Amino acid sequence: MLAQGPSPAVIRTYLGTKVDELASGAKFTADLPSDIHATSARPFTVTIGVEQTEAGALRFGASVERFVTGYGWEHILHLPPTDVADRVGLHDIELHVPELPLPAATYSLGLFLTLSDATGAHRTVDVRSWTYDNALSLHVDGSPSRGAVRLPITIEMA
Repeated sequence: MLAQGPSPAVIRTYLGTKVDELASGAKFTADLPSDIHATSARPFTVTIGVEQTEAGALRFGASVERFVTGYGWEHILHLPPTDVADRVGLHDIELHVPELPLPAATYSLGLFLTLSDATGAHRTVDVRSWTYDNALSLHVDGSPSRGAVRLPITIEMA
């Protein structure tokens, strides 16, 4: 046995992820909220501050995950890396979902920053994720559901 304890902690030990091993060049600002509240099926917006200290193409990505006892981490939504800035300075990234498709529950909101180097290759410069033990908590109010997401689908009799 290599590790014992709560599943997320054992997984982090297995992955060997450490925030202090990330590259420099950009980071999330210190005023990043650790707890975010939203309502299912309503508009959701969160502003994320970033400080870019090196020139290069800065990309932002996000994910929503949930730990389900007896199952593990359930990856629900994924926003692939998107170009957000290319110059040194402070930037605000607005993450907006017109109608949040998540049922009531508490989720892990992961945030990721990558920065290009002189060759154009991207390196990870900052992360907020359960895998680094620094994820943001997304608390969604509304009706609970067994499903992972609520799709805007209607059913009608023909």
